[in-house]
Amino acid sequence: MGVPWSRRKLLITGSAAAAGGAAAVAVTSPADAAPPPAPGINVVEAVAGRQVSVRARTAPADRPRQFDGALRTLEAQALPYGWALRGGDLVLVEDSTGTAVAVPLHREVVGRVAKVAADAITVDGQQIRLDPRTLLYVGEAVEPLVGFTARHLRAGDSVALQCLDNRRDGTLTVHFMRLLARA
Repeated sequence: MGVPWSRRKLLITGSAAAAGGAAAVAVTSPADAAPPPAPGINVVEAVAGRQVSVRARTAPADRPRQFDGALRTLEAQALPYGWALRGGDLVLVEDSTGTAVAVPLHREVVGRVAKVAADAITVDGQQIRLDPRTLLYVGEAVEPLVGFTARHLRAGDSVALQCLDNRRDGTLTVHFMRLLARA
């Protein structure tokens, strides 16, 4: 059982999210290094269908990237368009309905596009992976553009990216984004 993606509330741990959809969000600027995980954040250790095993961060402040809590298995939030969590992704555990659910944590990156390719986008010097399932919203639109995302962007465009943050392999992958302004 999971709460549908469209019904989730957006948890923001910084400034307001600029892209459509819903998830937990940690905000960072492209030039910043990955911020240390906040308390309550878990890392996905293993995935088996909709079930994920997660481990919480209980380490002291001098070891912010160590996830040393007990392993816990629970259901992952259903993600749209074929997206799924993978080992190393960061999640929050939400228990609003009496059943614990792993909610993906997004990191927001806002800036200008320097370069865009079929599999990656560079925003203010930070290269971030694109996926064929990455959604692109234009302006205030509530429906994404149809077609491959990279075709609709060019250098100089201003964007807000919502990225899945994978601590294990160190990658950010754009889950969905919003085109804020054309170059």
